Amino acid sequence: MNAIQQVLRVTLLLLIVLAQTTVAQDTTYSYGECISKVGVGVQVATTPTIVQIRGLDGIPNCCSNYTTGTGSMVGATAEYQVAISSLLNAGARLGVQAVKNNLLAQEFRTILNNGINEQVHINHSINTQHMDILAIPFVEYRGISFLPMQFGVALRKSMQTSFQQIEQIVSPSEITFENDRRNRLNFTGSIPSLSQVRLDATVSLSYVLPLSQHNTWSLIPRIEASYPLNSVVQNGTWNIATIGIGLSLYKNTYQTTMHVTEPPVKPVEPPATTQVATSSNLSAQVSMYSTTNNRITSIAVQSKATVSAFPLLPYIFFDDSSSVLPERYIALTNQETSAFTYRTLDNMPDLDRYRHTLNIIGKRLQEYPKLTIVVRGCNSNINSEAGNISLSSSRATTVKEYLVKVWNVDEKRIKSEARNLPIQFSNTKSADGIEENRRVEIIPSSMELYFPVITNDTTYVSSVSDINVKTKVQSDEEITSWNLQYKQGNTVLWSKQGIGAVPENHQINMTDTTIPKNNTNAILSLTVTNIKGRVVSALDTIIVAVIEDTSVSRKQFTLVLFDYNSAELTPLNIKVAEMVRKQLQQNSQVTITGFADRTGELEYNQKLAIRRGEALARTLRLTNTTVTAYDGTLLINNELPEGRYFCRTVRVVIEDKR
Repeated sequence: MNAIQQVLRVTLLLLIVLAQTTVAQDTTYSYGECISKVGVGVQVATTPTIVQIRGLDGIPNCCSNYTTGTGSMVGATAEYQVAISSLLNAGARLGVQAVKNNLLAQEFRTILNNGINEQVHINHSINTQHMDILAIPFVEYRGISFLPMQFGVALRKSMQTSFQQIEQIVSPSEITFENDRRNRLNFTGSIPSLSQVRLDATVSLSYVLPLSQHNTWSLIPRIEASYPLNSVVQNGTWNIATIGIGLSLYKNTYQTTMHVTEPPVKPVEPPATTQVATSSNLSAQVSMYSTTNNRITSIAVQSKATVSAFPLLPYIFFDDSSSVLPERYIALTNQETSAFTYRTLDNMPDLDRYRHTLNIIGKRLQEYPKLTIVVRGCNSNINSEAGNISLSSSRATTVKEYLVKVWNVDEKRIKSEARNLPIQFSNTKSADGIEENRRVEIIPSSMELYFPVITNDTTYVSSVSDINVKTKVQSDEEITSWNLQYKQGNTVLWSKQGIGAVPENHQINMTDTTIPKNNTNAILSLTVTNIKGRVVSALDTIIVAVIEDTSVSRKQFTLVLFDYNSAELTPLNIKVAEMVRKQLQQNSQVTITGFADRTGELEYNQKLAIRRGEALARTLRLTNTTVTAYDGTLLINNELPEGRYFCRTVRVVIEDKR
């Protein structure tokens, strides 16, 4: 493969890499100054050459001096710029260039040929090729925004070189050298005595051609030139200048501001009201208002994608004196396991993900065929469970049989054990602690089983904090029942029912479950029934606009869970922390929040949460990150033992601007 083919291959690779960095821009952003650019470029040029050498070191020749040279150059670069003021950018290019150069010296001499003096024309030539890697730091001046100028210094290092030397008689045609041939001193090889590093001063004038809305992409043709500051070879003068053209494709990043505003909507007609035309007067109205008592006609919802690491809690909890798998765990059939993937867990509440614990473990045992586990049945060792090792053994058998029969795990890979209290047991004098000790623990032979589950979650923030629902019902007869329902498409986001008279005011709190999540209208309906069985319905509609926030890359890690009343990082915690540390970039914005369960006083629990967060910050080597504790609002409902375990954690959020 010659040098030009290599350059073309590098150019294609750079274009593919840049294309994969494309991030869709949303028209709901306002764009300020361009703050950075990343791109790829290609260059072609001629290479006028200034030469004062007798030849290449150690290569015999009969030339008095090489004084002229010509050639060509083709190159490819990766490019980056960052704004340092409104008129100046600083940047750099990294790339490769293939350079061909032809050195020529012509000689005219008179020789005696068969008694006749003849004028002989001899060409001495050296044809060279070298592949240079180069780095060009530069500044760009944008006095005229669409005609930027760049000034820089190119640092070159030749990696592959070759030359071909030949001396040849041009005329007359019947003359030969002493070797009876018309050429001599033919040599090839690598260019000797090459300068280790070469420097060029560079200058270019560009023209900016926007390719997309907001100039997110731009094509930059330019005229460019370079002047050598030192010689190609160490002995003598061999200076290669360039004059040519370049073409760059840039992806531009701008200061962006996201506006979560209510989109323009058509005037909304008064709420639809259906009246039954009978002798019994029955009518209903329903309307939605903001907390400031303004009619709501539209809602803007900001969506933000987050890559989350969900901790695996390898405990299965059982009801009192029972070894039957509780219904809250999701039990699949053998046929259903093939359709189960980790993507099944995307956008689920944490407790719903936990309900799949046995399925996650079954899938991981399939993924790691050398992994073995111990299922250890435990009991609360109190009342009917006191000393009941048989119950503990039955609980372990329940878990083992599910993994063997449903997930086809070889039973030889699963060892069963039974004991009374767990080794790390919870408080045996509280109802919560007793409940937590009724469990089966799953202990693997290696840590792969415990690694967090990576999910892709989307959070939503509504421009409306709460919706106040106002109703008005008129009836000559007694109202027997009524139903309010807030829906988007076929999804019921909120509902409320009652008997008797309809209350005039209701409230819909905007939470993850009640926020509409697509661009379909949300509809609130009221249905009223009177004592004679007559029914009337009323509707109110709001327009929904979902706006995706693509300005920030967001990753959320929930640390593997801490033991009861402990802030000590377990070996598994440390492994997860190492995974988190690999995600940190130089300018990452890191938020660390510690949590605790409902057991004990809030003041003590918040101090415990801080200790947990600080332990993680030390492991991550974060010295300037503030660790906070939860505000008293539990991370997860604590009515179930798994909810309390999931609150004994630390949550790390890493945000990087795109």
